[in-house]
Amino acid sequence: MDAERLTRMGLEFVDALAWRAADLAEAESEALDARLRHRAAKAALDLAQAQALTEGRVEGRNEAQRKAALTVMFQDELDELAQLQAEADRAALAAQEARLEYDVTRYQARMVEAALRALGNS
Repeated sequence: MDAERLTRMGLEFVDALAWRAADLAEAESEALDARLRHRAAKAALDLAQAQALTEGRVEGRNEAQRKAALTVMFQDELDELAQLQAEADRAALAAQEARLEYDVTRYQARMVEAALRALGNS
């Protein structure tokens, strides 16, 4: 492979690396936002359940019965929390995939750089 072709490839990888970096930043931002939405919903649910317990709105003679009553009372919120957790998991996976794509492109650019150095030394 000649130096001109390697240089062109190197420039293409540098351009691709910039795009991968932007994709990675966006994916990591989305993953963070999803985690924050989940944590906020969890905190709101915990507060609502604590208020229900302290206000005496939860029936039950023992902890297991009260926990079951809270599950029934807050089923919609628990379903939403599970959905938010699934969204956070998907966003985290997308961020990992974006990280891998960035790393692959970075290593490809390094390989082209090493090949150019080798051509220059020969």
